[in-house]
Amino acid sequence: MQRIQVFTSQRNRRLALGGIGVFAAGIIVLYVLVQTYVPIVFSPEELKTVVQRFGLLAPLVYILVHIVQVVVMALPGYALAVGGGYLFGPVAGISYPWLVSLSGVVSPFYSPGGTVAKLSSR
Repeated sequence: MQRIQVFTSQRNRRLALGGIGVFAAGIIVLYVLVQTYVPIVFSPEELKTVVQRFGLLAPLVYILVHIVQVVVMALPGYALAVGGGYLFGPVAGISYPWLVSLSGVVSPFYSPGGTVAKLSSR
């Protein structure tokens, strides 16, 4: 039976483990910063109160947060979808993320100078 070699050298192994350590430390720092400066993220009732203050614009704000989540990718989309279900109910909570995802998929096809438009015209 052959032994699988993951790293080609001890140096590469140390670099990989160091990178994982730096990444983990960054996640911990990010968690502490969010817990300190944006505590409503961890309190569903406070978050619902803040979102309700937006009134009729609340769905638009939620959709914009979803768009930012797609770009930033540090925000978990699943958590936003579950939060949307909690904030807006099951039907609207599912519909808003679906609309954001659908618009993200369809927009390259209909953008005038988009990559898909250029590729499909060849």
